[in-house]
Amino acid sequence: MTQSGHRLITNRPPDFDFRMTEEKKISIEYPVGTDDAAYVTFVGPNKARLELDPMSCMFTDDETELKSLPEYRDLIELDEIEPGKHRFVRVLERARFQRFQFMLSDPEAQAKVLNPILSRTMELGGNWERAFGGILTIFLPNDCSYDPTEDIRTTLTASSRE
Repeated sequence: MTQSGHRLITNRPPDFDFRMTEEKKISIEYPVGTDDAAYVTFVGPNKARLELDPMSCMFTDDETELKSLPEYRDLIELDEIEPGKHRFVRVLERARFQRFQFMLSDPEAQAKVLNPILSRTMELGGNWERAFGGILTIFLPNDCSYDPTEDIRTTLTASSRE
């Protein structure tokens, strides 16, 4: 596991450079804004896998632009501006995760009653993030049939009655 709780890739090709497997916090400039706390794993020169969903990419309503922006675990190309500061060039490979996003109150998003749902997400090969207190995003592999939406709703409804 990395510092942010992500599982490390274990089946690497024989010529893989192990010095590039460390997760790093960098700044990435996107066309829609800058993410100053982007966690990536460099997998080659100017190539990185996003370990968190880019927050600055959430703030666009342009569907065409949105489709060109990266998401969690996408492999992206970067240009280094200076050490620790990069410019997004393009998505090289999509990670192919389903994305479920929930706008919750801060207490709901932090509620321990969600832990079984979040644990199940991890067991199924997915991941989850909380942003800005109440935005809960759950990522599940495309071939996963589990949809956490109803579980979130019923769990929070039952919790609010207690």
